[in-house]
Amino acid sequence: MPSLLAREGDASPIVERLLRLLESEDYHPPHLPSTAVQLLELSRNPDVQPGSMVALLERDPLLAAELLRLAQSSQYGGSFSVRTLDEAIVRVGMRRIGELFLHAALEARVFRSPDYQRVMDELRRHSVAVAHLSRLVGRSAGVDDEAAFIAGLLHDVGIAASLIAVVETTPSGEKPPSFEAVWPAVARVHQYAGGLVASLWRFPSDVAFVIERHHDALVQGNTHPLVAVVGLADWVAGELGFAFATEHDPDGGAPLLDALGLRASEAQQLLADASRVLERVH
Repeated sequence: MPSLLAREGDASPIVERLLRLLESEDYHPPHLPSTAVQLLELSRNPDVQPGSMVALLERDPLLAAELLRLAQSSQYGGSFSVRTLDEAIVRVGMRRIGELFLHAALEARVFRSPDYQRVMDELRRHSVAVAHLSRLVGRSAGVDDEAAFIAGLLHDVGIAASLIAVVETTPSGEKPPSFEAVWPAVARVHQYAGGLVASLWRFPSDVAFVIERHHDALVQGNTHPLVAVVGLADWVAGELGFAFATEHDPDGGAPLLDALGLRASEAQQLLADASRVLERVH
């Protein structure tokens, strides 16, 4: 991926500082458990067998224990005891497992920074809302809803990575600048930063593409369906009070509805359905 500075240039000291770290060979993004990432890859393979997931989970006792706990919960209709990982996978569903563990890993490892924790909490709330709404929009638009969920959950991960980079590049003994002071720079680089992080995490190419391009649904003059789905979900989240910072454009919904072939009259129904979804999530 060509350097953003090399492509466009930028006089902002904060942008230069961020990109110097993010583009360094020594840069390491916030750590994600490799098992969670591998589970995501397996869950997106239509031919995967439960035995492959069992073998992976057996190498990570904490994740295995969490899966058994989830399978017993009322959310998955735990009316009888689950005793094995095979039974837990069948009950939860193979496609949901990667999604669940990635969600947990992001909350535990990525949306964390003592210097910006209030902002990180707001970002996590926004990202979870967009994930659930992306699944809803994906179903309406005929786009794979599980891919939409993952892309929605991860779309703003570049913001988290950039804020952590701000802290890491703040001189020793100094307090990091306020969020308000760094936000213009973070907004400027967050898609590029997200693409770098997705590449380092070895995320699936379609998800990585959305992370890097989620504010532009047109690719070489054609609509990219998954980008448009996440963009529309992002807009709906903003309309319902789940926007992040100044990202929400009140007029941004109509072109995305058009891009997905959805009628403007469907927007009100979508907002009503979305409101019910978010009531269950938050």
